[in-house]
Amino acid sequence: MRGGGDVIFLATRPPPAAPLPRGSGPEDAAAARREARAAETTEARRDGGVGTHAVARALQACLPAASDRHVTASAARSSAASSRYEGLKPGTWAEALSVMADALRDLGSLRTPHLGSSRPLDPASDAVRVVHPLSEHGARRAVFVGVNYAPFVSGGEKHQRRASSSVRLRHREDDCRWMLETLAPRGFDDPDGARVLVDDGHEDGQPTWANITRAMAWLTRRAQPGDSLAFHFSGRTDLRREDAASGRGGENTDAALLPCDWEETGAITREELYARLVKPLPRGAKLLVVIDSPDANAADVVDTPYAFGAEDATQRDFDRRPSVSLGNELRRPVSLRDALDASSAVADALFTDARGAKEKKSVSERKRIKQQATSPETGCCAVS
Repeated sequence: MRGGGDVIFLATRPPPAAPLPRGSGPEDAAAARREARAAETTEARRDGGVGTHAVARALQACLPAASDRHVTASAARSSAASSRYEGLKPGTWAEALSVMADALRDLGSLRTPHLGSSRPLDPASDAVRVVHPLSEHGARRAVFVGVNYAPFVSGGEKHQRRASSSVRLRHREDDCRWMLETLAPRGFDDPDGARVLVDDGHEDGQPTWANITRAMAWLTRRAQPGDSLAFHFSGRTDLRREDAASGRGGENTDAALLPCDWEETGAITREELYARLVKPLPRGAKLLVVIDSPDANAADVVDTPYAFGAEDATQRDFDRRPSVSLGNELRRPVSLRDALDASSAVADALFTDARGAKEKKSVSERKRIKQQATSPETGCCAVS
């Protein structure tokens, strides 16, 4: 990810596959795959997505209302009007992941939380924020998309779904409403700063490919440093399954956002999402992305260089830092002291090698001079 903005990505992913017991055969492996598919089907039949519920509960628990209004402690003490900000302290991202995991378990879901970031992040100490912490006058804009893949009206004509009934979702408009109500008291309370796209049967505001991409352009257009943006999508992300259901082949395995008219216009691929939503952001802008999908690849829609999971939320030992996934490499963040010690060790090693090479060179030079001085030819020349 090369965008200049600060991007935070929240989603859910299926639990890691449990290793099969020793001595298991092909039948056991097939049974495990069937169980995983059955769990995914159960997730898809829920009334609304569990991911939105988990994110909303995490923000409500770790981000008190109006705590992101950039009111300092001194200003809060000096102003009676700002007294409601006193004592409010956002929770950490590790606590937010823990709340998400608890919410998923309470809802009977087997999925696990996923946190992605475009910047280095320490979940154990970095506070949860959805608006820029250094700007008081930055813009607040948000887009909420909920797709049930139900029949919709466009141009006065009712479009029927041709895909399999397994594609259909339910009550995704409630996810948009809940996320809107969660973000409104936390900085996104401008009625002109929010756009909602749901396929509820009305012609206006349908989550078509054109409307979603137009909303993305509105969200990032004229974005300035200090602006705070949010994009929420509740729907399908598995393009391969949908292609197979429509008879168009299932070779494409990339994660993508499926609008309500994806059969006619195609999906919004991960590359298009980056080009339209992340790349236009200037340095200093903040973007919160929430993807709620029952498909297994929901956490792959936004490719962030830093990723955290449920294991980082349950880790309470602060001497062992949470793991960071950088591309295909899994590593742990290094403290400043460790980095300084490592750099000093490298410098000492280089200095020692250089000094040893110099001393070795001087010894060899002295040996060469001594050999020249004691050789017969040199002796004859010297005498003559």
